[in-house]
This record gives sequence, C-alpha cells and structure tokens, in this order.
Amino acid sequence: MPAYADHRSISRPRERAYALAAVALVQAALGFALLTGLRVQVSRSGLINIDAIAELQEMFKGDLVAIMKGGQEVPVSRRFRTQVMDRLAG
Repeated sequence: MPAYADHRSISRPRERAYALAAVALVQAALGFALLTGLRVQVSRSGLINIDAIAELQEMFKGDLVAIMKGGQEVPVSRRFRTQVMDRLAG
C-alpha cells in the first residue's frame, strides 16, 4: 500500500478499517488542538500556532497568507479567513 491512500480506494476490508481508524485519529488530534486554543485552522488540513504568526497578508481572490515569525508563508483559505482574523483580533 502506498504511503498515502484515500480510504475509499482501498479494496481489502482490513486495510480499509486501518485507514479509517487512522483518519479518525487524525481528526481527533485536530479537534483536541483546536479545543486547547493554541492553534487555529487555516485550511482543511492545516493548523498553525496563533502565537507564531507575525503578520497576515492579503492575496488575490480573498485568500490570506500568514507570515510566521520564522519567515515561513502559510496559505489561509477563504473558508477560514474570518476565523483566523477573529482569533488574532481577540
């Protein structure tokens, strides 16, 4: 099995069960990180530490880019734009 596979593409029941369990664990970890208040969701699969954001830059089509204190640029999707801006303001 490849390193990454969509659980819907797995035909064997046991491997599919393992893939679904792995997805559930990732979703649980993501939920815990959001509940602790230290991180904010920036995309369907991305979380960042709120304290590590140096600035936000607006991009085309309403997207944002979070510039981290280390200089890394992290895209913020339009779906999570308001959430990120509210967390930084409050």
